[in-house]
Parts: sequence; C-alpha cells; structure tokens
Amino acid sequence: MTRSRATWAKRQRQEQKRAKARAKEERRDARHSAPDDPLGAPVEASEAELLEELALLHRARESGEVELQEFEDRRDHIRIQLESLQ
Repeated sequence: MTRSRATWAKRQRQEQKRAKARAKEERRDARHSAPDDPLGAPVEASEAELLEELALLHRARESGEVELQEFEDRRDHIRIQLESLQ
C-alpha cells in the first residue's frame, strides 16, 4: 500500500514540474512575441486601465505566475505610462 502512495506522489510531483515548465515556456514565448521596445510605445490606455493592469500584475506575482525580473520590468513600464498621463 505504501508503495502505491509513494508512486502516486511521485507522479504528482512530476506533473507539477511539467506544468510549471509549460507555463514558463508559454511566458517566454509571450515575451518573445511582444514588441522589442514596449517602453518607447505611446500611452494608449487610460489611468483606470493602467491601474487595473498593475493590480493584475501584483496578483500574478503573488501567485507565482510572474518571475521577479519580469514583474519589475512590467511594473516600471506601467509606472512610466501613468507618469506620462499626468
């Protein structure tokens, strides 16, 4: 009986690793398909939209969906856009 639980737990860990790797690959692909210079792009969003995007970004970081470097880059980009609105 113990052997089957250990095997099940191992399969679960492996599946979690594969899911994490797939998510990482999807984020990497999304980052590569994004424009090369998003900071130079004009502001096209309203203040409310930018604040909502910032809130979503914080939630994604807290849940572990976004790596620290990507979080900081996107946060800085949003802040620059907010400053340019004022």
